[in-house]
Amino acid sequence: MYKDKPIENAEEDLLNRADFSNSLADAILKWRNKESWIIALTGDWGIGKTSVKNLVVNRIKTTSQNTRIIEFKPWEWSSQDLIMSAFFKEVASELELRDTSKKYKRLAEKFRKYSYYLNNIQIVASPTVKGVPLLLGILLGCSFFIEIFPNNFSLELLSNLIISVLAVWLVFVDGLGGLFKSMVDRNEHLAKENSQSVTDFKKDIAESLSKINDPILIIIDDIDRLQRYQILTVMQLVKSNADFENIVFLLLYSKSVLEKKITDNTQTGHEYMEKIVQVEFKVPEPDVFVLRRYLIDNLDLILDKLKHNNFEHIFDNSYFADIFYQQGLANYFTNLRSVYKFLNSFEFNLLSQLDSGYLEINFVDFMVLETFRIFEPKLYSAIYTNKDLMLGRLQNIYSFTDMSDERKKDIANTFIKDFGSSHSANLLKTIFPAFHDYIQESFDTNSLEEKLIKNMISHESRFDRYFMLNISANNLSTYRFIDFFDNLENDESTKTYLDNIYEHNKFDSFIEHTFSYLDKIPNNLINKYFNSLNYLYNLVSDEGMISNKTRVSFLFLESLKKFKNEQHDILRKFIDENKVSSLLPTIYSRIEKRNENYSITEQEINTIQHQIATNIESFIKNQLEAFVKHERRVTFLLFWYSYDQSRCKDHISYLLYNPENFFQI
Repeated sequence: MYKDKPIENAEEDLLNRADFSNSLADAILKWRNKESWIIALTGDWGIGKTSVKNLVVNRIKTTSQNTRIIEFKPWEWSSQDLIMSAFFKEVASELELRDTSKKYKRLAEKFRKYSYYLNNIQIVASPTVKGVPLLLGILLGCSFFIEIFPNNFSLELLSNLIISVLAVWLVFVDGLGGLFKSMVDRNEHLAKENSQSVTDFKKDIAESLSKINDPILIIIDDIDRLQRYQILTVMQLVKSNADFENIVFLLLYSKSVLEKKITDNTQTGHEYMEKIVQVEFKVPEPDVFVLRRYLIDNLDLILDKLKHNNFEHIFDNSYFADIFYQQGLANYFTNLRSVYKFLNSFEFNLLSQLDSGYLEINFVDFMVLETFRIFEPKLYSAIYTNKDLMLGRLQNIYSFTDMSDERKKDIANTFIKDFGSSHSANLLKTIFPAFHDYIQESFDTNSLEEKLIKNMISHESRFDRYFMLNISANNLSTYRFIDFFDNLENDESTKTYLDNIYEHNKFDSFIEHTFSYLDKIPNNLINKYFNSLNYLYNLVSDEGMISNKTRVSFLFLESLKKFKNEQHDILRKFIDENKVSSLLPTIYSRIEKRNENYSITEQEINTIQHQIATNIESFIKNQLEAFVKHERRVTFLLFWYSYDQSRCKDHISYLLYNPENFFQI
């Protein structure tokens, strides 16, 4: 696990920030017997401000043990009033804790008295306490009405309810509780003191501060994460104490975030901060070469951890170099936080892809996709929901015909405009060559070996595998899928396998995998494969705009195209073994269109039509009850009618003249 937390010492420094931190620490140590110094340490979120702060603190502690370091955390205090008084209490406590000498004890006591003084003023002036006379008036008013109307039960009930609620409110609201506690503290700490003004208190503190030898460093981190009013309170606090000697304020924040929060109609946040901060140091940008080297070294370690059996199928060094450097994957990693975030997610999700020792995805493509998921989640989701676009399979959904090239180009460019970015556009085109083809000239993948290509996200059989977190429950492992082909010879085993696929909602995954593995079917099992599709066709539903039956028929036709020289023989054997398959009329109607993907002659098509029609005629004549109950009875009847209208009409007329057959039909 790569921990996204600030480093604590120089030994953990991976980005060479020690020199900068040491210089800043040395400058703070040299600030003696001078008015307070307000330093801003700025940088974007994740760049390492807190890590630099920790290095500064370590340097000061090892160089000057007398320097007092106080880290104040204003986000622990919700209200503006509490932040002001808590600050001085915190300073007092830290001074006492770090040094027991009389000098620091007296200074701590003065800070604490100042805190109590501020606390009294704030509580007495609070809206809660100001409202006490009004509440007393309400209580007296309720009593008055009860006395006037003693027998009015409803009024008495209402008055008692009001009194009860107000009584509870007075007990628990921090106004009176804080008032009483503050008065006790004030009496305890100031009984022997004459009444002092704010100026008197500050003068006492300033006199004590001028007598110490080393500066007090007060660090306030993550100021930009506060709410607007809290930020302004902290800045007011710092500004009002800027005339103290020997105090150095180190303020840490993201400049752009903080200034945006406090900008209003009167002035910009930048102008406001310029009046407070005396010197600003920006955390140096990490050395990009060091950052990239760290990322690559850890990717090497991840590769080594994977005891996979197919390394040459999942990783190619030249492909990685092209993706990382030329296509811009490296641009996503601008700070150590982004690197940690990626490595943790990448390694965890990569391990989930292992199946029986095999990694079923391309290491580099998975890197790109995980980068999108973490840094461009909108694009990641869009890739998953636009599979046909990514894989170059855009078709007119109702007719399965190709779109025009111009239309495809428009869709692809719109996708990049809506979901892509300057970082992701080239990466998207590289990992999806077919998508690239929509937009411009054909993308060259010839330099990659076939065994590598088959595990890439652009390969039809692998796309869903890359989104296991989205579809893990319904995903069919490639190596589990191979079992289907291994058992084709056994009809019962094949049927059981397909029943299981459909029952466990893995049908979609099965369809996606199948086409990519047709070249692995032994010649003697080709007909077994097509028979299994017939079984699957009868198993699945016919519901929906594009039903599962339609998808199986489409897979049947696409598979047939792969066996260009055996198409007629395959169909003849299929018809012989599946006499009245309801898949056959659909298959015939497509083949009859005679596009260039089928190597079947006109004469062979006529022979196939005759064979299908003969089988249907025999089915209707000899198995009337089964025909009437068949879900595709209308399809069968229409096919026979289109082939031999006269014989079909004669037989139907004969059936309808028989009363028993009439009602059965």
